[in-house]
Amino acid sequence: MPELERRRRKGRGRNPNWWPDEGSLTLLQRYTEGRLQSGSKPAASTVRTECDYLRGMVFASISLGGPTTLEALRDDPQTVAKILREWPRTRGTLNTMLAAMLRLIDFTVDDVPEAERLKEQVQAGLYPRPSGNRSWNVLPRTVGGSRRVQRRRPVLSQADILKIVDAASVASPDDETVLRDRAIVALACWSGISPYELPTLRWEQLLGHRSTAEAPWCATIHDVAHHGRLVCIPVVEDAAPYLRDLVAAASMGRGRLSGYMFRRSRGKEHPLTYSMTRRIVRLAVQNAGLPACDDTTLKRAYATYLKQRGLNDYAIRDALGLKTMASVESHLLQHRWSAAQRVAAEHHVVKLPGPPANEPTTLQLGLDAGLGDEQ
Repeated sequence: MPELERRRRKGRGRNPNWWPDEGSLTLLQRYTEGRLQSGSKPAASTVRTECDYLRGMVFASISLGGPTTLEALRDDPQTVAKILREWPRTRGTLNTMLAAMLRLIDFTVDDVPEAERLKEQVQAGLYPRPSGNRSWNVLPRTVGGSRRVQRRRPVLSQADILKIVDAASVASPDDETVLRDRAIVALACWSGISPYELPTLRWEQLLGHRSTAEAPWCATIHDVAHHGRLVCIPVVEDAAPYLRDLVAAASMGRGRLSGYMFRRSRGKEHPLTYSMTRRIVRLAVQNAGLPACDDTTLKRAYATYLKQRGLNDYAIRDALGLKTMASVESHLLQHRWSAAQRVAAEHHVVKLPGPPANEPTTLQLGLDAGLGDEQ
């Protein structure tokens, strides 16, 4: 305990997004003692790194709406498996997190059957992946992640988008800024407008109209300089309340709206800068408790939402202001993969009938040939 307390005071190895409670510090101390006394004799620096990974898992759990302490996370194998499947880290990092969590269960759960049950449920919640070098009726488990985490972005649902828009006003200093920030985040989430283009929008470009089942748009923004072209970007009806509030506030005591849509709090005739616009969106994501994401992440979620509403790929292309259908496919691909992986995780128990007693060799070879090497 003194060593952990010393590190806690100095801040060494501490995740600034989560401050360990006393119970978590006790578990980390027991983990450290168990690792150093184990037969593998790991270096002290290795054990410190593994403790940092355990702290990182608690932060991931908090971000995903799960347990907020290490003990509660240890006793919640479903959340542990969800972190290992979906948290945007490299495959090597997630594998180290898995190994550290399994050791933590061994070192801190005194009831052996309960410890085995927790470990089995964690491993059962991982992705099943066929492998040609395993028995034909065994599907080994694997964590998520990729070799290059920079290319991996979180997958946002429509509920996540609603949380982001609602969280846009948390840090706003006054009511006028609240309306502005929520309209900015609503356009970033529910239109093809990028943060680069948001500061340049003017009231003269906005044309409102009534949405229908075939065309669920509440407005259209004309003459947007989008990737070297002037295009018209429609806005889906989910953003209508936020745009309506912004219009009502901007038109109060004024005639016809003109000038920039999004202006600074000070020097109101000047538009927002790109860095400020991006900061507003980033803070909204952070206040919603979601992993950090960029505009591409938001546009992928938006494209998937339009697809779920029944729009065809050509309408999605025009709504996002894209040039090619290949770009539409790239926006939808990650969500399709994630949906397929969730289905695989929900049906992870595969019970295959045993081979017939009279021809075991033929059935064994046929299945192995179909499985192939692990991808």
